[in-house]
Amino acid sequence: MSDSLRTGTAAEQRRSDLTETAAYLHELLVRPGKYRTLWEQRVDRPSELSINEAAVARVLAEYLWESGERPDTDTDLPRRLRDRVSRALTASSLSAETLRWFVKAFAIDQRTAHHLMNLRTGAWRDNEWW
Repeated sequence: MSDSLRTGTAAEQRRSDLTETAAYLHELLVRPGKYRTLWEQRVDRPSELSINEAAVARVLAEYLWESGERPDTDTDLPRRLRDRVSRALTASSLSAETLRWFVKAFAIDQRTAHHLMNLRTGAWRDNEWW
């Protein structure tokens, strides 16, 4: 591993990992394709440049209801998830649980999911191919 990747405090590295993960997740959801289509189906007039966080939260909520992780009687779930979506996409906070929900709800392919997890945990730094 290069010295430049070893520099910086653990907190700085963690912040960098979170920022990289959020940016990549944002890119996946904003660019045209199957992930964007999922949340766009839940808004009347999608914007070409921004993600509708309420629609993304709705996708997550539908997954959580269908998987049984949350009861379908919890009708306030999409509203509560909107804050979590916002924090995830702005790199304020992105737990492993939240990232797993994104992966499952959007049926993110295994390779991309693995890349997201490696970004979040900083495991990419351990790869010697750098």
